[in-house]
Formats: sequence, C-alpha cells, structure tokens
Amino acid sequence: MLVEAQATVLELPFALEMLGVVVGAVGGALTACERKLDIVGGVALGMVFFHEPVVRHPNAVEWLNILGVALFAAAGADKAIVFGLSPATVLLMGVLTGNDGGLLRDIVLGDVPKMFQKGNWYALCSLFGSLAYWLCVVSLGWQKGVAGTLADIATIALRRASLHFNIQSPADVDLTPRVRESIECAKSGRTRENK
Repeated sequence: MLVEAQATVLELPFALEMLGVVVGAVGGALTACERKLDIVGGVALGMVFFHEPVVRHPNAVEWLNILGVALFAAAGADKAIVFGLSPATVLLMGVLTGNDGGLLRDIVLGDVPKMFQKGNWYALCSLFGSLAYWLCVVSLGWQKGVAGTLADIATIALRRASLHFNIQSPADVDLTPRVRESIECAKSGRTRENK
C-alpha cells in the first residue's frame, strides 16, 4: 500500500521534533524559575533560558507545557508509525512520549504528576492528538508536516477547551492522596503495610 511505504520512509520533519525539545526546555526552565531553583535545578529541568516577556506571562508554563505535550505526542506517534507498529501502540507511544517530560519534571520536583491527578484533561489530550496524527498519516495519507501541525492544534485546542469550560477527568476517585501516601512511605523507607 502506498501509505505504508510512505510511512516507513518519511519521518516527521526534524524541525518539529526540535521545536518540541526547545519548548520542553523553556517550560522546564520557567518551572525552575517559579520554584526558585538554583542553576543546577534549572539545567536539570530544561536549560537556562529566561526571557522577560515569557516569564511575565501568567500562563507561560501552562502554554509551553501543552505545546510540548502536543509536539512530543505527534513525534512519538510518528516513530511508532515509522516502525510499522499497531494503531494501539501508535496511540500508546504518542501518550507516553507526550507526557513523560512533564511526568519526570513533577517527580523530580516531588509533586504528584498532573497526569495522575483528577482535573482538567491532560493525558487525554495527547491521546486525542496521537489519534488525529495517525488518522491523518495512515488513513488519509497526508504529509507528515501537515498531519503533525493538525495533531498539535487538536491537542492544544482540547486542553485549552478543558481548562476554559472546566471539563474534568471522568475519574470517580482522586488517586492523588494514595500516590502521595506511597511517596511519603518511600521517602521514609517503610511500606504501606508497615505504617
């Protein structure tokens, strides 16, 4: 099939992947600035990149965060398509690749990762963007640059809509207290059963 041959040869444009790296690094640096971390903390969370107008924008970290999620979700989905993996694996790779940077950031800062907290859609947005990317590339045969841009827009639009309209995750149970309890147990060296 023509689409399969194209998918195995062409990859998402390198510039879009590098934009994801830059956006993630800037978001990490702004988070380090917000948390008043030292230079080592800033480098660990991204890179040292402080630009006055960006730092002053009240939602800069949120915007950079979801832009990074969108870019990396499309990149992860693309890699799975290039290797000929199943549609479910394409979606899984998009979600994992899109959310792992924020997941690691939250863990390093000692926070419960956003994707595990009840709240506005986060990981679900990267799933939607990954699905949009897969549909555009595999089903419709679109060029990957166009598909990636559309997937990014879909991811960002869904996240912004969930924030604007306060659409919450459907979880009946907020697992945040249980995750925090496990973290505290791990910090103190005891197990949950030995409390």
